[in-house]
Amino acid sequence: MTIQTVGDLRTHLDNHGLSPEQFAKRVHLSHMTIRRWLKKGPEHKLPTKYLLLMNEHINSPSGSLAGKNPLGTPKNFADLIHQLEETGAAQVHESVRLESGVNEKLTEKGIDPFFKNYCGKLISNMNSSKIPSKSRALCAGALAYFINPFDVIPDAVPLIGYMDDLAVMGAVLNLLTDPLASTVKDTI
Repeated sequence: MTIQTVGDLRTHLDNHGLSPEQFAKRVHLSHMTIRRWLKKGPEHKLPTKYLLLMNEHINSPSGSLAGKNPLGTPKNFADLIHQLEETGAAQVHESVRLESGVNEKLTEKGIDPFFKNYCGKLISNMNSSKIPSKSRALCAGALAYFINPFDVIPDAVPLIGYMDDLAVMGAVLNLLTDPLASTVKDTI
């Protein structure tokens, strides 16, 4: 099961005997946000930027992401690249939903137009049949990282909240375009 609408969320809460507060804690959201959504009709679509996080919770073996970042905290650059590839491999087949989440994130207040350029390049590479699948997964992973509001530096932190997103997207684009970086990536 995946959560897309308020009706899906209600069903999940009922099936698992969870209160909005318990669910909110597991997926690192405000319980007030969950309660606000539950006041809407069952067909109301939930914001795309939260769907990845909630569905990751539902599909995780333990059913809980409590106490950890869904992407984990990388120990080094190689670990980050590996995590992005794993996350991206799961997202490539849902590129339309991922693109929708990116477009929604780009319309948020405070997002620099510079991100549109990076996101456009990553989306283009992710959807290209000329790009190796591992590189396409890396692009999808970087995009998933961008739309996830709970990353290394949470997006809500003023001034610096998007710096890690920018660094991740820049690093992935560099790996795709720089022959030396590609050689390094192959050894990781």
